[in-house]
Amino acid sequence: SRAKFTTQRSFNELEICDGVVVKASNQVEKLRAEANWFTSLPHSLKRYAPQFIRMEMSGQKVFYELEYLPHLPLNELYVHGGLPPMFWRRIFNLANKLLNDFQKVVELTNAQLEKVQDDFVKLLTAKTGERLAQYANESGRDIFGPTSLNGRVMPSLKQIEAECLTAALCLSAKPGVLHGDFCFSNILYDSRANSLKLLDPRHGAHCSNGVRAHGA
Repeated sequence: SRAKFTTQRSFNELEICDGVVVKASNQVEKLRAEANWFTSLPHSLKRYAPQFIRMEMSGQKVFYELEYLPHLPLNELYVHGGLPPMFWRRIFNLANKLLNDFQKVVELTNAQLEKVQDDFVKLLTAKTGERLAQYANESGRDIFGPTSLNGRVMPSLKQIEAECLTAALCLSAKPGVLHGDFCFSNILYDSRANSLKLLDPRHGAHCSNGVRAHGA
């Protein structure tokens, strides 16, 4: 029954039929990059993703097909599950193993490590700035003015951005295969196999010649 009620962004189309998920969009580059992530995964990591079936163009749109896995995403388990701390310790242990596996598979030269660190900084600074500017433009909100929470005066969004970047940039990049949007709604939990599966990798996580090593 869950397959009949899909949730997706306005620029995506999602259909589930006969055990296959079909995702389509007119954002051709974005969807091609997602498909590239699935097809370029090293063999040792393919167990962390649904089976990729195919990708094709249809008019002005591109679509790809994945195996449909009827497992609950972590966001639904968190909101509706009422699960004990012991369950979440298990989930975070699985997530930690997944991230370690995604880092182990990458072997880089010193020059490549420097490039990863540079990409890590650009991802934090440039992309965050772009998203905040987009929000300001679309909402008309002054991101340089003070904000408030429950009547309490808070710093401006730009100041919050600066403080977050300062804290994040104190960390070093950890090279590995990057998913790009490693959040609860994109992680399925298979309770029988006690394993995690990843969906919806983001465009920034890919490159044309395979899975990209990046700061994670």
